[in-house]
Amino acid sequence: MRIKVLCEGDTEEGLRKLLAKAIDVQGCGIKIKPYVGNAQLLRKLDGTIGSELRSGAEVLFCLVDYHHYPLPGEKKHLPLRQRLEAIKSDMIEKIAASRRSAVRCHVVVHEVEAWILADEEILAQRLKVKKLSSWNQPENVNDMKPPAKVIDELFRTRLKKRYDKYKDGVDLLQKVDWEKIYAKCPTFKQLVDDLRSHCRK
Repeated sequence: MRIKVLCEGDTEEGLRKLLAKAIDVQGCGIKIKPYVGNAQLLRKLDGTIGSELRSGAEVLFCLVDYHHYPLPGEKKHLPLRQRLEAIKSDMIEKIAASRRSAVRCHVVVHEVEAWILADEEILAQRLKVKKLSSWNQPENVNDMKPPAKVIDELFRTRLKKRYDKYKDGVDLLQKVDWEKIYAKCPTFKQLVDDLRSHCRK
């Protein structure tokens, strides 16, 4: 099975190793294709899907962050679960009807840095501290202080430097324990279960 994962940013480069460890299905080829933000991903979504299917991809996964997704104004105030469904519907509407059956849409709550917060031991090592408080539900954060901002504040306090989403984020995503993320982050679990299901077909 050949699977392509389309995602929206530089940090998602770290998903290559993370997903490979989590999926671990022999003979399943998963490739990550990052874009420069969700605006570029969404603008090119239908054309990219058509091109990838013609090139031999059997299924495409589209992965976007909930944080900063450009939902229409009237839908921004819905309860979180309804907003997630609205994002998925919005993505599907951007894809030609003839291609939709080959596409799986997933939304990260709030962004992939939530998955980094799930493994406080790896984060503590990076921050050069013995221990950090644990985040048992790292996806349950306030919109005003998303996971990347939490990590940035830790970097500024402990290392006196800013958190770099590419350099630091990619490195951390490659090192975190996928089983901790799987246990604490429902959106990661849904993504991994869906990928495994398609890999085994």
